[in-house]
Amino acid sequence: MTDAGPAPAADLGAVVAALSYDDLPVSVVRAAERRFADTVGVALAGAAEGAGALATETFATLSTGPATLLGGGSAAVHDAAFVNGVAGHCLDYDDVMAAIHVHPSVVVVPAVLAVAEAQDLDGPDAIAAYVAGVEAQWYAAAPVTPGHYERGWHATGTIGTVGATAAVARLLGLDAGETTHALNAAVSAAAGLKRNFGSMTKPFHAGHATAAGVVTAHLAARGFTASADAWTGPNGFYDCFGGADPPDYGALPPLDDSYVLDEPGLDVKKFPCCYFTHAPAEAAATLAADHEIAPGYVERVVVRASQAAVDTVPYDRPTSGAEAKFSAPYVVASAVAREQVGPAAFDEDALAHAPTERVRERVVFEVDSSLAYGSHASTVRIELADGRCFERHEPEPPGTPETPLSEAELRRKFDACAGRALSDERATTLYERLDTLRDHPVRDLLAPVRAGR
Repeated sequence: MTDAGPAPAADLGAVVAALSYDDLPVSVVRAAERRFADTVGVALAGAAEGAGALATETFATLSTGPATLLGGGSAAVHDAAFVNGVAGHCLDYDDVMAAIHVHPSVVVVPAVLAVAEAQDLDGPDAIAAYVAGVEAQWYAAAPVTPGHYERGWHATGTIGTVGATAAVARLLGLDAGETTHALNAAVSAAAGLKRNFGSMTKPFHAGHATAAGVVTAHLAARGFTASADAWTGPNGFYDCFGGADPPDYGALPPLDDSYVLDEPGLDVKKFPCCYFTHAPAEAAATLAADHEIAPGYVERVVVRASQAAVDTVPYDRPTSGAEAKFSAPYVVASAVAREQVGPAAFDEDALAHAPTERVRERVVFEVDSSLAYGSHASTVRIELADGRCFERHEPEPPGTPETPLSEAELRRKFDACAGRALSDERATTLYERLDTLRDHPVRDLLAPVRAGR
C-alpha cells in the first residue's frame, strides 16, 4: 500500500520482478514440477479432441514459429500459448485454487513453455515464472472473492490473465515498473463468462488469458504503458469486475516469503469435469463400491450441495460431452454405473450408456443451505428399490492438499492422458523430464512431444 491509497498492481509488480528461483523453497520447486507434469499431461489429451483439436488444427495452418503445439506442429509464441491453453482446459481436468475459483496452472504453464522454448531458457527460469504467475492470481483475486465469481465472471479467464502476464514478465526479466505496466494493461484483457460453461468457449477463456499474458508482457518490455490505477480507480478492474460489495483491499495477502503452493496449496483434479461435481462423484463412487450397488437397483439419488454448485452445473440432461462435464446428475450417475469417471465417460457416444442414463434420470440435485455459497462439499444419499438407503458426506473433493492424490494416482492420470497422444516410451521420457524440470532446458523438455508417436 501507499499513502495515496492501495496500489496492488505496483506492489505485485515489484515482487514479481524481484522473484528469484534461488530463493524458492524446495517444497515450492517440487510442487511446481508436479503441476507442470499434470498440466502438460492433461493438455496432451485435450489437444486430441473438441476445442483443443479445433484450436490446434486452426493455428497449425494460420501460424508458424518456434513454439511447440502439444497437439502437433509449431506456431508463433502467442499462438502456441493460446492453443495449448485451450487444450489444457478442454477436458476440465486441470488443477484448481478452489478458494478463488481459478484454474491457475492452465493459464501459466502454456505461456511459460511457449516463451521459454522460443528463448531457449531452462527449467529454473520456467519454475520461477510459474511461481510468479500462481502467486499473482492468488493476490489479485483476494479483494473481489467471492463476489467476482458470483456475478458471473469466469475467474480463470479474468484473474488468470493477471497470472499469465506476471509469469511472462518474470520470464522476460522485466523490471518493477515494466511489470506494473504489464499488469495494469492485462486487466483490460480480462474476459470470460460463466454463461459459456458447458461449451467449447470455456476452454477458450483459458487460452485467451494465456495469450494475453504473452502479449502484455512483451509490449511492456518495449515501453508499452497503462494507467497506474487500472486496478483500483473508478471504472477500473475491481470497480467493474467486483461483486455487489466494494473491493476489500484489506483481504490482499501479504507479499512476503510465503507461497500459495505451500499454503493453502493447489487442488489436483481426480475427475475430468467441473470441480463442483467432484465431491458428489467421490461420495457416489464410494457408496457404490462399498455396498456393491448395481445401477439397476437404484431408485433415487439425492445430491445436496452449495448454491454455487447448483448455479455452475445447470445441465440436468446433457446433450454433449462438454455439457456432461457440467451436469451433476450425469457425473454422479457415471460414478455409480461405471468403474471410474475418466475421460471416456465424456466421449459423445458415452452419453447413451444405458446404466448411466437410468441412474441419471433418478438424480435429484438440491441446495444445502447450511453450506457457504462457494463450498465444494456435498452429501449423497442413494435409495435402492429394496428399501435400503446409504448416505455419505464429502467435506472436500479428492485431490486437495488435505486429501492429496497419491504419487501412483498422479502418474496414472498422466499416463492415461499422455497415452492419447504419445507412445508409452515418449510419454515416459516426457514425464521424467517434467518431474525433474529444474534440470532441463525447456526445448529438451518438449522434444518427446515434437517427435510425436
